[in-house]
Amino acid sequence: MRTAFAWVVGIVTAVATILVVVNLVVALGAPVWIDFGETIIVTQGSGRYAYEEEIDGTSTALGLAVTVLSIMLGARAGMAVHARRLDGGLSAKSRIDFRACFFGVAAYGFIGTLLYAAIGEKDGILIVLHNLLQLGALVLIFVLFKRWRDRKHRGGDMKPAGVDGNGARRGPRSARTVKWATRDNNRFSHLPPDF
Repeated sequence: MRTAFAWVVGIVTAVATILVVVNLVVALGAPVWIDFGETIIVTQGSGRYAYEEEIDGTSTALGLAVTVLSIMLGARAGMAVHARRLDGGLSAKSRIDFRACFFGVAAYGFIGTLLYAAIGEKDGILIVLHNLLQLGALVLIFVLFKRWRDRKHRGGDMKPAGVDGNGARRGPRSARTVKWATRDNNRFSHLPPDF
């Protein structure tokens, strides 16, 4: 029963978040959907796997970000109800991963909105430039938030093995640490033993 209730809470939270945020964003003047004004036929795929699809509009980067963020919040709400804990029963590392994904998607939506405001609904080379800049922003956001997440997983900035935060050598390692550091040809010696 608790699982079914958690699913209902998650779905209702996701749908309510999408509706509220989309209406708020549209009221502020940022587009979440580009309406083509007519139905057009688009070929998806290539070769023998190609198929034609009729579409009448497309989502902007902000619209995609709002949808993904709403689904993420709905999933967390459902997990919190199921686990009967606000953190959803997630480990500290999973919470860091969730935050990295959440803020990464939010940053992508924000940058996509800025690019759309700068370039808009243009044709030709400007739309190609817009798409390339959006792709570049997505890659940059991924790299930055992955580095942030990896630093958080390690518990701070990356430090060489055997050196404390001030650059001084630490004392002798325990037998457990030495055994752990020699595992896998010392490939992970810069990580703490409990990683």
